[in-house]
Amino acid sequence: MTTNDPTTQTLAELGISELSDIDSLLVEFKNLDDRFTQDCTAVLSGPTAWTSLRDKWLGRKSGILTRIKENWLEKTANRELKKLVGQSFNERRLRVTAKIEELHASIDAVAEQSALARDKIDLSLPGIERTIGTRHLIRQTYDELLRIFTAIGFSVVAGPEIETPYYNFEALNIPEHHPARDNMDTFYIEASGGHLLRTHTSPMQIRTMEKQPPPVRIIVPGKVYRRDNPDA
Repeated sequence: MTTNDPTTQTLAELGISELSDIDSLLVEFKNLDDRFTQDCTAVLSGPTAWTSLRDKWLGRKSGILTRIKENWLEKTANRELKKLVGQSFNERRLRVTAKIEELHASIDAVAEQSALARDKIDLSLPGIERTIGTRHLIRQTYDELLRIFTAIGFSVVAGPEIETPYYNFEALNIPEHHPARDNMDTFYIEASGGHLLRTHTSPMQIRTMEKQPPPVRIIVPGKVYRRDNPDA
């Protein structure tokens, strides 16, 4: 007798009521075995599929094995047939339970391997270079001043730290005997024909004006060398 789902019917409704109908009963169990095998083939797609398989076959309210127990076993009057159904039912319940647990372990193993592969540290990659320390406060202030002046249109220029007396003094209207030179003691380099370590960065004003027409908007940060008395 062909039905959509034989587990929803009793054996009597399936035409199996005596031990002589054993062949029909075995066919029904064989069909269930094939059905379970097919359901297992698609279960490795993930935990959701495994949960659906477990509920479908082992669910306490509407699982296939639960329906078999209620409709084929408990509602069977023939004692010999009930004994045979009970044996087959227990065998399949153990087999289904073991297979579902096996699939569950396989899914967990695959998930664990994926997690390990995802979190694996590749020791062949170069390490992360950590910056040690931070910029000095003076350097931070220096960079901030440059950012402010360049933002309002100034250009940053740099020049030599060893200058000629002309650019360091005379071109800036500080002749040889000017009193301002008294405050600008510095080192002179004898072998260079009178060059000196610059006492300010103002020589770059002259050098810039020689190279470009006005207007000139520049800042000249850099080192200078002069005798300065210590103060607060």
